[in-house]
Amino acid sequence: MQSGNLLSVYIHIPFCRTRCGYCDFNTYAGYDHLKESYVKAVVEEISRTSRKIDNDYLVHTIYFGGGTPNLLSSNQIEEIIKGIRDKYIFSSQIELSTEANPSCLPGDYLNALRDIGINRLSLGMQSASAKDLEILGRSHTFKDVEISVENARKAGFTNINLDLIFGIPYQTLLSFEDTLKSAINLSPSHLSLYALSVEDSTPLAIQIAEKVVPESDEDLAADMYILAMEFLEKHGFSQYEISNWSLDQKSQCLHNLQYWRNLDYLGFGAGAHSLYRQTRWENRKTITDYIDSISQSPQNEDYISPAGINLISLTNTDEMSETMMMGMRLTEEGISAENFLKRFGVSLDEVYSKEITKLLHQVLVEWVMVEGHSHLRLTKKGRLLGNQVFMQFIRD
Repeated sequence: MQSGNLLSVYIHIPFCRTRCGYCDFNTYAGYDHLKESYVKAVVEEISRTSRKIDNDYLVHTIYFGGGTPNLLSSNQIEEIIKGIRDKYIFSSQIELSTEANPSCLPGDYLNALRDIGINRLSLGMQSASAKDLEILGRSHTFKDVEISVENARKAGFTNINLDLIFGIPYQTLLSFEDTLKSAINLSPSHLSLYALSVEDSTPLAIQIAEKVVPESDEDLAADMYILAMEFLEKHGFSQYEISNWSLDQKSQCLHNLQYWRNLDYLGFGAGAHSLYRQTRWENRKTITDYIDSISQSPQNEDYISPAGINLISLTNTDEMSETMMMGMRLTEEGISAENFLKRFGVSLDEVYSKEITKLLHQVLVEWVMVEGHSHLRLTKKGRLLGNQVFMQFIRD
């Protein structure tokens, strides 16, 4: 089956015990009483949406994100997986991932996750520094991370990702290097590193505005990113995407590769986003609005999902731009000239000759041969200035 027939499924779990100080995601604390109703709504959305999806798709990744997915019981997660399996054909090598908060991952729960098929775990470590975690408003400690990783290994997890944040107020190059060392000592197969983004109206943004904590230093954050690239390469990790490193190709996140290759995916749950057949939409955001939208009848026939809003039909120009902006994030693979021509019927040079020439001159991109085919990708300098590169491919 061709890659164009591969489908990824994202499940948004919006429940949290508390909201972190920097968090601007679609998450809610204090709504645990709605978890059962929410799970039933997600299963119903999966069922009703499937009636409008072509039957030649093969689901090869499922990703539970949040929020805090591990606030659901293993039975509730299994109920959602079964809901997908009842309506779609699964790949025999399906990647089944869940994010998890390392402060609440007992061994029996991890064993149950493995029993229902979860085979990739992504832990929100963020930092090994107690001060960093306090600034971020995280409730866990690094010791919690160590215990959770140990429990995960005992449960049989071999594909474990750790999320790290850099550019945190008061964070230094030395303290960030200590975090990198601490993460490496846990022997993860994958690392995701993100520069702190302080969103308006979050508690951390308010603290910065009131000068309770200092603003992040962008130049220092750039130095941390350079440090990470050098450090992780020395320790056997390959950077395959701007923010992601893996020990080998089999440890790469297939679900996120679906996004970066701009291929179809379906998002279920409150605020989830979807891309299907050149059409984008998002779901209603709040938990109660989402549940109510699923219970409404009849379904709006303009939407594939009964919870869908803000439908956008993409033009070929839109799709080409998004393919370039997403694909250029892939630091090894980049954009295949051959695949671009097959997908759009025109060559990269026909569409973006001016932009590519400019970026080549600035040494932000380079042409490389990958398995005998030409690929356009970021240089190491380009990885530091990724947004500057991506903006070149936006067309009005």
